[in-house]
Order: sequence, then structure tokens, then C-alpha cells
Amino acid sequence: MNNNKYIFLLLLFQLILINLLNGQSIEVKDISDPSFLTYNKYPANSDGNTCYFDFFILSVSSNTIGGIFTISTDSSLSISSSNVFNDQITQINKISIISAPIGQNSVSLTSHLGLINGSTIINFNCELYDINSIKIKYIPNILADLNPTAYNGYIELSGLKYKANNIVLSSNGYSVLVNSDSKTATYIMLRPLDLTIFNQDVICSVYFTDYQFNFTVPSSYPFYSSNSDNEVRFYPDSPTFQKFSYFASNVISVTANYTGINPLIFLNQTSGGSLTIPFYQNDKGTVFFGALQNSGTNLRTGIVSQYGSSLVEINSTTLSSFPISSETYFPSGTTYIHRTTLGTFNNMTFFVVYFSSSIYFDIIDYSFSIYNLPSVLPWPFGFENGTNYQFSFKVTFLLSMMSSAMNTFFILPYNGMTSLSPLNLPSDLVSLNDATPTMNHYEMINLDSNYYLFRIAPSDGFVNGIISINNKPYGYESLVEGDGINGPSMYEFVYENTGSGISQIEIRSASGKSSNYYISQPSYYSSNPPKSVYDATAFNTYNLYLIQNVSFLYNNLNTTNKSIDNIMYFNFTDVTKTNVEIEVVFLSNFKLLNSRKFKEFFAKWNSTIQMFQVEFRVPANIKTGYLNYNIKIGSIYTNFYNQVLPASNQLYVTSSRFDQYGPIFKTINKSTSQNPNQIKWSVTIEDAINGFDYGYVIVRGDMDGSRYTINLSNNTIISGDEFLGQYEIIVTIPDICTTQSYSIIEIELFDKQGYSSEFYMTKSSDAPSNPFINYFNDPTINKITLDCGDYIDQTPPLLLSFQSSRVVSSQDNTQTLFFEFQVTDPQSGLKSDQLPIVYATSKQLQGIFNTSEIKNIVSSNTIDYKCQIDIPYGFGYQSDILFSVFGFINNGGYFSGYSTERLIAISPNYYYMSNIPLIKKLLISKVSKITSSGGKLLIIGKHFQSDYKVHINYLDGNLGFSQVSTPTTSYSTSIIINDIKPTTKPFIIKVVSLNNLNQSNEFTVYPVVYNFIDPSPKPPIKPRIPCAGTPECGGSNNGYCKENYGCICYSPWVGIDCTSQVIIVPQPSTNTSNPSTEIPVVGGGGGGTNNETNTETILFKSLISLVSLRELDFQSNIVNTYTFEKWVYNEIDENTNQYVTNITIPKSNKTTTITATLQWFKEKSIIKFANQQLVMNPSSMKYTIDFSNYDFSTKLNQLQLIMSASLSADKSDNICSSKEFGETSDSDDDISNYIKLQVDTVSLYGRFIKRAIVDSTVQTVSNVLLDSSMNLIKNAASSQTYIGIQLPYYSNSIIIDPDFSLLIDSKSASNNDNSICSNDNNKSGLSTIQLVGIIIGSIGFAAVIIISITFCIIKKRTDAKFKLFVRNKTIHMDK
Repeated sequence: MNNNKYIFLLLLFQLILINLLNGQSIEVKDISDPSFLTYNKYPANSDGNTCYFDFFILSVSSNTIGGIFTISTDSSLSISSSNVFNDQITQINKISIISAPIGQNSVSLTSHLGLINGSTIINFNCELYDINSIKIKYIPNILADLNPTAYNGYIELSGLKYKANNIVLSSNGYSVLVNSDSKTATYIMLRPLDLTIFNQDVICSVYFTDYQFNFTVPSSYPFYSSNSDNEVRFYPDSPTFQKFSYFASNVISVTANYTGINPLIFLNQTSGGSLTIPFYQNDKGTVFFGALQNSGTNLRTGIVSQYGSSLVEINSTTLSSFPISSETYFPSGTTYIHRTTLGTFNNMTFFVVYFSSSIYFDIIDYSFSIYNLPSVLPWPFGFENGTNYQFSFKVTFLLSMMSSAMNTFFILPYNGMTSLSPLNLPSDLVSLNDATPTMNHYEMINLDSNYYLFRIAPSDGFVNGIISINNKPYGYESLVEGDGINGPSMYEFVYENTGSGISQIEIRSASGKSSNYYISQPSYYSSNPPKSVYDATAFNTYNLYLIQNVSFLYNNLNTTNKSIDNIMYFNFTDVTKTNVEIEVVFLSNFKLLNSRKFKEFFAKWNSTIQMFQVEFRVPANIKTGYLNYNIKIGSIYTNFYNQVLPASNQLYVTSSRFDQYGPIFKTINKSTSQNPNQIKWSVTIEDAINGFDYGYVIVRGDMDGSRYTINLSNNTIISGDEFLGQYEIIVTIPDICTTQSYSIIEIELFDKQGYSSEFYMTKSSDAPSNPFINYFNDPTINKITLDCGDYIDQTPPLLLSFQSSRVVSSQDNTQTLFFEFQVTDPQSGLKSDQLPIVYATSKQLQGIFNTSEIKNIVSSNTIDYKCQIDIPYGFGYQSDILFSVFGFINNGGYFSGYSTERLIAISPNYYYMSNIPLIKKLLISKVSKITSSGGKLLIIGKHFQSDYKVHINYLDGNLGFSQVSTPTTSYSTSIIINDIKPTTKPFIIKVVSLNNLNQSNEFTVYPVVYNFIDPSPKPPIKPRIPCAGTPECGGSNNGYCKENYGCICYSPWVGIDCTSQVIIVPQPSTNTSNPSTEIPVVGGGGGGTNNETNTETILFKSLISLVSLRELDFQSNIVNTYTFEKWVYNEIDENTNQYVTNITIPKSNKTTTITATLQWFKEKSIIKFANQQLVMNPSSMKYTIDFSNYDFSTKLNQLQLIMSASLSADKSDNICSSKEFGETSDSDDDISNYIKLQVDTVSLYGRFIKRAIVDSTVQTVSNVLLDSSMNLIKNAASSQTYIGIQLPYYSNSIIIDPDFSLLIDSKSASNNDNSICSNDNNKSGLSTIQLVGIIIGSIGFAAVIIISITFCIIKKRTDAKFKLFVRNKTIHMDK
């Protein structure tokens, strides 16, 4: 009975289990991302026979309970599985197949969750390289200037079916860089590791399974000049390393006199060779520099140069070194103690770290870090009391909430030298039972150039946590949605990518628990749908090796004493995506030996010319040769140098002067004085080519650490000029003082092209660019000792009181910390020019600080100070803030400071602050680079909203913020506008809410101004103007002929043949509707078609008007046409009137203002326009036409202003008209076009000078006759013309200045060859030339008929050839 019962219960349980399982299942899907892998691959190594595959599978359970899934397979392949995402109901597993054999493969994968499971099958293929399809080609470096990062050439491996994996090769002395992101080709860049192989042809090999490709890398010697005479100099000249600073380097210079490309000069050492770098040029040749770092052991260096095809050691030196020690930073006698005080002060937990030292302290800033969260709080933070020879150091920080295993505190020099031993700190008293944070949302968006927006939502409960991008932390300052405590929150920030993209993203809680997401493979943060983090910088839209059509707006540039703005154009064989920006780095400066100083630019798509283009500036006085550049696409292709492109793709520059060397001290004299106490360096700063611009010097008291900053510029020069000038570095010391040395610890000097020289006592710098290079033999040149006797005050300054407060501004929500404190030094008094610094620190070692100022000098020994610090958004939120103050220095050589621990005793209520709220403040903090062309502007800040507007003040004379722009892209931390007007001036922006109640700070934007002016403009060719007239120049009474210059007229005669006189007429009436001028004149006719005198009175009217404006492309096709519809009139004075109109550009809706100023000259005057003197005849009208900025469709386009001029008479019979257009010259520098419209004996004369003021610079312009394309009025009584004034591309403004006057001619228009005449018997209106042609043709035709009849009578049987001849002759004559 019992057995039956058990059997029944067992069957019932199985039935229930079956029913439960029937309702449950697991769905398994392959979600592998093809952008990271493919299902078809070549072997992991090119010479191997197995492939490596990674797949990702998603398991989804219908069971609401969920759990951890396990993966199994029946495959014999080596397979590993790892869980990369699990939310109980779903799980993503990474499946790695380590050694898949050649051929088609298949694997079945089963996912298990309890008793239920699901399966999927993945098929994949491992395929050998097809040797018959692969082609290998070596493309050499075609440039001569090999430099530390250049490549000899590259190997192109084409004909691939899939993306290549690891290419196995023997490079025989060359380092390689493989770019294999293309699916059809792999590119292997070669750079020599050993400089001595430059003169050898090296055989390299690429290995495949059962096959080997061999290729030859040719010698690099053909790329270099064979060097001859050299001058070698050592700095210092003694064979010993001088400890001039703690990163001491000796320097070797080689002056080479050569022509053409660079010679090969390098320093050869047992540890390897290094190329010397050209820095500047003097009268002996080009100066190359190389640096020798102290290695701690004696070092032999040979200076090697190329002679023909050989390497020759031209000089050598063996330098004795000094031992390298880290005692400078943390002396071996330093005691390092930590003390932790737990939770007794307002529920805060803080720790104190201090040490004492009796070994001299040098100039460094300490960096503090807890679990890779660094904080740099500058000197004098932590210096509690003493002198630099013996001092105590103490800092106080809040404890982190991390577990003790992660709560490790480091203190180390900021320059990266050896740190003190780490301290393991106890965890905070807050519970550590929080969950590991994960990511709920992820976005990375390219905003502009190298600016990217991150939007990341951590999981709920992410309190006091850190989001880290490449180890750069972001906290509450990036919170844009939620409160960061309860419920979901969104963090948003703008990241500037200055490296090689994004590699790691970490979401870390306050307790140190974290989730890491890696870009190198899919890192999933969601499974439904599957979502993974990505790197938006890692785009490979184009294969850089398929670049084509590289060109420059200007080439063969002469940069002698001038920088030149230029445009680079390029394209690719297959343009598929144009909304990308491609980084171009121009490597114009070889200054640094181990790296380069460079500027990056971004090429953008120009839809008009269908090419990428990038604007850049070529510095003045750079070295003759090709200008090197490197093109990058995102973080994928980062090393594509111009050396591998053909010569047609290069930018060639020349300069008779070469200078990329910063200013240096040529002479130095040191002195001291008393009453007042002063120390002084009198220095001569030399920069013979570019000229010294500005710089600064920092002097420090070696004993008390006092610091003095002295600024140098042309405003502080004592004598000389920017090329060789005398300056003084003076420090004034109080009358009460202690004997100590004062040292120059830091210098930066800049020349007018931005090249610098620098010196730092404890930071590395470029050794040849040390301004003290001429004084390397004297390591004390930077020191001056002031003798104050034996006086010293060993009692440190005392803090008497300290108060803190927080105020929120009612105007803009700025939170500000205010401090007031009183300090005294009873014995020697305080150094009043040394201002203490107040620091505020929060959790995760975050810190802010500011320098105080003197509020009141109470007495000779006591001073009241005040200080204020603006609190950044998010600082101190969900935390406390600790205060400290350091930097009190007395006159007796002693300093002091107060950490938070010491402040507790002085000010128990003011040493900290709690409950800092999140107060949103609308803020602009930064903008992207914008050029004078205007357009797109990225605005970075805080708390923008989607309906906010951007108000713009162009500072152009208009009142206030004249433009309101609607953002095209809007986020909380960034907005983009696309309608900045072209301007060369700074302008102000602010962000404003719709109701105008919320406004940001006003932010000044400084555009980069480019002037694309032909750097070598050809001067206008002086026309060989013949002397006109019969007699020449009107005869000896009218003028004389000057060869190649034309007629020089005697007053009152004018004109090209000196036969015209200016008509004096009353000032014409003003047209208040538009800038048209009608000048009437009454004159007697000079005769029509005969030579009889005509005494009839005729009314002549001349009309000058502005017709329209055109935009033309580079082929002179019309892009836009604008007619002038409405002018606003304004009278300037009785002789001057002004007219203003606006035109609107269709594509951008931007406005250009055109101002026409008409000035009437009653008397003869001399004016100046565009650096040119012009003679204005009496009764002349001058048009000055000013155009504001115009939004060109492309920088290759130009404008054309069309003007009309006409002259007419009130009679129609017995009168002639004519027209002339040509060149004239009134002076040696005046070349103008002229138009002369003549009716009878009256002429309207217009002068169009070939100059304009373009963006405040004088440029040559041209004028064209447009009569053939316009509707002309053309008859005997009137003459009309249309002139097109060609205006080049400009950024800000352009001004032109034509003028017009009326002339009376001594001869009628009928005397001109192109005249049109009419009389009583002939109303045809045919010109004189046409009438002459008809008459001659008729006479010729009659003569032919007579000749033909005569031949017929004499010889009736004329052959056919003669008849044909006569017929042809007749036709010819008739023409």
C-alpha cells in the first residue's frame, strides 16, 4: 500500500514538473557584431594554419525567476565561454574559438538554466591567403627631411579577400606600423631603428603559409645632401654634465653649410643613434641641435654625418655623468606618518598625512591619489612650517568610502618621479554593502572636430560615484538629470579627444566597486535589445591610402618674414560619406627632439567643389623644403604622413631666413643693491630673425620659498629692439630680510611666430631651447645671493582668526565661498607681497583654491586677508568640504600654513562646510574654434535647454545683441549654432531662456582670422600706353609724350590725347531714391558728319547708376544675382550723400550691407585711396562703395558689381556718338581702366582704378566691359556702357572707389573710328567704320565688273578658271 502511494506521488511530481517545463524555454541567438569580427578570416598569423574567432550569444529565458546560464558544446574545437552580461532573465556570453582549422567549421552551442536549455549553431570559415591574388609593392618616402617620426616608406599588401590579421615579417633593422583596417589591403609602414643602415639596401620578407615574399627597402641616402664643412659646438664646452637643472642635458650643435635638402647628421651612442634637428639659420649655415641626457654613467657620443655614400664621424666627446637619485623629491631621511581620526567631528571622517625633512626641498607640486583618482594642489599646499632646508609637511583629506583594499593613498611629485610608499587607509564608517554599479544608457556623439558628447546613465543607487573615461573622472559636476541619489540619473559631459580614442569606461561606486567596459571588443550594458559601448572616434569611413587630388590654394610659397594663410584640398577614390571631419596635423616645427609641437586642423566637406578642404596657416621663416603633414581619420588611421605621397601632393615652401628657435639670453649681468634691497639680472634677449615678443620669469627665494613673477615684453625694453634688446629682471626685498639666494626657477620666452625657449628647474624641457644655453658652463647664473647679515626669524607666522561663509548670488546662482582671516608675525613681520592661498577639498581628493588679497594692513606685523572661491557645480555635493590655508612668509625666512587639523583649534566653526546644494547656473565655459568665415560654433557649458536661444553681439557698431540664433543641436552641456556671420573681430555670445529671465555669462569669442591673399601677387603690369592723337598728344601746346606712359597733358587739357577739357558745371541735384547721378550740360555742337561749325545749342545728359551685384564661381558662371531695390538716403554734408541698402543671401538668409557714398568735387583735389594718390578734376563725382561681409557659397567665388554709364543729347540729326574702353595712368603707381562715352563734342569720362581695400589690405582688382551681354542703348545721339568691377573673396569688408567727370573735346565724335553718326539724308545709324566698309566694298565691286567686261570684249572665250577667279574676287571685295 505504501509503495503504491510513493509511486503515485512520484508520478504526480513528474507530471507537475513536465507541465512546468512545457511552459519554459531558452532562446539562444548569435548577436556577434560584424564591425568587430567576421565569419570568414585569415589565420591568426599570416604564416599559420589556424584562426581565432570571437562570437557573442544571447540567452533569453521565459522563466521569470532567472539565474546564471551555463554554456556547453559537443564540438572538439578548443572553446572558452565567459559571461559578459547578465540580468537574471538574459545573459550574453563571449565564445572564443582559439584554434579553428583551415576550412568550413561549425559549432553547436547549448545554453542551460536549470533543467531547461536552448541551442544555436554558428558556421564560420578559416581560409588561407590566396598567394596568386596577393600583390606586394614598396612605396618609398619621396621626401628628404627625414625626422624622428618619419617613415622610409610603406608596403602595400593588396588583393586580400578579408581583413588581414597579424602579418609576420622580418624587417631587418626597421620598426613597423601595420594599418590593416581595410578589407582589401594592408599597409605596413617602415621606420629605421638603426641609423647606420641608411646607406644600405635592406631585404625584408613577408611570410605566409608555405610561401615567402621578399622585397628590398632601398637606401635612404639619395634623399639627403652630401655634407661637407661642419662646425661642431658643445654646450657646455667642458666634457662634463653640468647639473644646471634636475633634468640636465648637454647640447651639441652642428652648423652645416649646404644647399638643397637636409644633410644626414646624427649622434651615435652605444645605446643607439638620434637625429639632430635643424633649428635656425645664421650667416654660416643651418644650425642643427642634438641633446644628450645624463645617464648616470660616462657616455661616449660620436657626431656622424654623410659624405657621399659613407658615414663619417666628424667629432666625438665622452661626458662624465653624475649619479641619478630620487632624493631630490623624497629624501631618504624623510619620515612619512599617517594618522586617522574617526568620526568625531560632525560625522566626518578625515585622515592626516605628514612628514618632516631636513634635506633641501626643491620646486615641485605634489600629486595625491586614491585608487587612480589623482589630485594636484599646487604649492604651497601642505607646507606647514619651516624653511626649504628643514620643514614639516601636513595635509588633511576626507576618507573615501572605498574598501581598505582599494583605499590606498599615494603622494608623489607631479612630474612623475618616484612616490612615497603607499598608505592603506581604513574605510569610511558608511556601509559598504552597496551593489556593483552598471550602465543603463550610453551615447557618444561627435559634436565638432575632436569634441564628443557622452551621455551615461548609471544604475540606480549610484551615489558619490565616479564615471571614468580613460581614467579621467567625472562626478556630480556632470549630473544633468535626477539628483544622483534616488531613482535614475543622467550624467553628461563634453570630452575633448586629444589622444587615440576611447579605450575604457568605468562606472565606480563610492565604495570602489566598479564595472568596466572596454572598446576593443563588444562590452554590453543591455541585452534587450543588445547594446554595447562604442568609440565614436574610431570611424574608418575612408582608406587614407586611397587619398587623391591633394592640392593647395597656394603653392611654392615664400615665407620670408611673413606667415601665409592657405587651403588644402583632397579627396578619396570613393566618397560615400561627407559629414565627417578629417584631422590634418601640419608638422612645420621640428623644435622638440622627442616629440613635436604642432597644431591640428580639421578638414570639412565642401559640397560646391566636391572635396574636403582645411584652412591653415604656414608660419613665417620656416625651413625651405616640403611642409610635412599627417592626416588622421578618427583613432583608426593615425600615422599617414605626406612622405608617402607623390611630389604633386606636396606643399613646397622657401624662405631666405629660417628660424624655429626661441629667444635666448645673449648676455647676462647680475647685481645687488641696497636702499631699497634689490637683486637684478640685466639680460640681452636675442632673436635675430623672428624677434622677441613676450615672456615671463619666476624667481624664488631658496630659503623661504617666496615667489616673484616678472613679465617681459616690448613695453619693458630698456634699449635696443625686438631682435636684440636689453631687459631687466628686478626683485625688490623688504628692508628687514634674511640672507638667502634667489633663483630663477622658470622661464618662458616667445618670439613673434610663437616659438619658445623655456627653462624649468625640476621639469623636463627641450634642452636646445633653454634660454641659458650660452651659460651652460655656469650653473649658478640663475642665482643671486642677497646679504642681509646673520638675521633670521625662526618663529613662524601665526593665524589669529579664520572665518568662512557661503553666498548664493541672486543674479546668476553663483555659489561663492568667502574667507576672512588675520595673520601676524610679531618678530620680523610678514612679506606683504607674498599672498597666502586658501584651499577647499572634498571627497575623492577633489580640490579648489584661490589666492587671497590684502583687506587691511593692521600694523607692520599684522595683516587682514580676504579670499573668495566660486564653487563649481557639483563640488561638495553629498560630501563635506575641508578648508586649509598655506603660504604665510615672514621677513626672516620662515613660512607657515594651516591644514584642516590645525584650523580646528583656531576656528572650530569655520574649518569645514556641509550641505552644499546643487544649484543650477546657466554657464558658457568654452567654445570650439571658429574662423573669420563664420558658420558653425559649438558652445560648451552647463544647464542649457532645448528652447534656449543664443544672443550675439558682433561689436560692429550696432547696438547690443543684434542677432538671436536658434541652436540646431541642443544638449544640457552643449549647443551648436550654424549662423555666425563672417567677422574678423571678436564677438560676444550669451545663452538666454525664452522668457529672458535666465541668462548665462557673456562669453567673448575670438575667431581665427584667415586672409587668403596670393602670397606672391604679381604687380600689375605697367601697360605700354602709346601716345595717342594726331598730332601726338594734341600738339606741343597741349602736352608731350612720355615713353610707355602715354601723354602728359598741360593744364587745362586732359584725356589720353590731351584734346579734352574739363567742363565746369553746377553741382547736380541730389537723387534721394538711389545713388544715381544725372549731370546735365548745355553745349554747342561741334559738328556732325561734316566739318562745318555748328552753333546750335544742345542739352546733354549723363547718367551714372549702380545696376546689380552678382556672385560668380571660379569659371565666371553666375551663382546669384541681386538687384538694388530700396536705398536709405542720408545727407553727410552739402557735397556728400550716402545711400545704404541690404541684400539677403538665399542659402543662408544672411544679410550684406552695401553703402554707396557719393562725393562731388567742385575744385581740383588730390585724394588718397588704397595707398595711391589720385587727382580729382573739378566737377567730378566720386563713388565710394563699401560692402560688409558676404556669405560666399565657396571661397573660390567672387562678386561682380555692375555699373551703368550713359550720355545722350536732345537732338537726333547731324550728330555722332562713340565709346572707348582702355587703360590709362596718371602716375607711376596708378594703373586704371577708363571708359569714355562721347556724343558730339561732350564726353562722360569714368575712371576705375585697379585697386580695392579688401579686409583692410590693398589688393589688385580688375574691371571688365559687359556690353556684349547687356541690353545697350546705341545710336548716334546716345552712348551707354556697362562695367563689371570684379571683387575677390573677402571675409569682412571690401571698398572700391570709381569716379566720373564731364569733358569737352576739341574734336567731334565723328572723328573717332567707332563712331555712330546720323544726318538729314542718312538715318541708318551706321557707324563710320561700317559706312567706310560699304563704300569701299561698292567701289571694289564696280571695278571688278568693269574689268570683267573688258576681258569679255578682248577675249570672249575666257576659260572657266578665270571666271571663277573673278567671282571669288568680287565676293572678297564685297566683304
